[in-house]
Amino acid sequence: MSYFKKTIITDGYGWSVEATPMDELRVANAVRLVGSTFSGSTIDPTFWSIVSASATATQTGGEIVLASTTSGSGSVVMQSVRSGRYVGGNSNRYRAQIQLSDTGKANNTKKWGMFDGSNGCYFKLSGSSMSVCTMKAGSETPVASASWNGSTTLPTLTNCTAYEIYITNSKVYFVIAGTLVHTTSAPTTTWTETTTLPIRVENINSGNTVDTTINIRVNTIYRLGQLQTLPTYRHISTGSATICKYGAGNLHRIVVNDPSNTSVTVYDSVSGSGNVIGIIDPGNGTLPFTLEYHVPFSVGLTVVPVGSIDLTVVFE
Repeated sequence: MSYFKKTIITDGYGWSVEATPMDELRVANAVRLVGSTFSGSTIDPTFWSIVSASATATQTGGEIVLASTTSGSGSVVMQSVRSGRYVGGNSNRYRAQIQLSDTGKANNTKKWGMFDGSNGCYFKLSGSSMSVCTMKAGSETPVASASWNGSTTLPTLTNCTAYEIYITNSKVYFVIAGTLVHTTSAPTTTWTETTTLPIRVENINSGNTVDTTINIRVNTIYRLGQLQTLPTYRHISTGSATICKYGAGNLHRIVVNDPSNTSVTVYDSVSGSGNVIGIIDPGNGTLPFTLEYHVPFSVGLTVVPVGSIDLTVVFE
């Protein structure tokens, strides 16, 4: 028999608050993983990749505007260069401020969310029909707004509106203007092949000849948890290429234990080529030294030495 009333704290989405066994409230920091502000008139290629055909992407007035133009085959895709690394035990949140020029055009499809074209989750306006979608291995599962299991009320699409998506390994929560509109559950099979996903926005015509736009003021992915996890290490004493990790992570530091007669190239890849993180050329030094990096990688971490080598690579 209990003499005390049990109180459960929940938020507007129905998510409950928990404590630790030592009676400490469990909290999570929101850390931005992907995204940047839109300042000036140049779309920064360090953060964003734009692929367009008979369509335009313009940065002006603190936002990016993706316009399909009047070409029936006009298409423009904006994707973040980096992906938001997913860490078990945490959730990732996509948050965007999106304004559309209209309530939809026949033969035009707009998508925004965290996906790479083959996997992920997003909002979609196809013609005048709004849906939320998950995608796995290129196969899309859409849920039309009339069938959402939360609120089925659509926002005013021509107003700037906050769109959010929260993901875990087993669930995807779609939120519009602070209201949970739909929850996708995946109790028996995964809903995506990977939960480490980039930001992506598409505006694609398939016959539409009326210019239609997506205005983007904010486009970000956050981890609801600490930025760093406990790192691991790899000791390398061979002259051959070494793959330290497959997939996304963070390179913390490289300790050059024996700097004599060697050079080292570090790649963001799972091969001895690709995007170079750094090139180490210590010359003929004799004293060990440490190089601090603290940079994310997206594809993998590969170290390619030339000559004799003794390194300790610290990463997560």
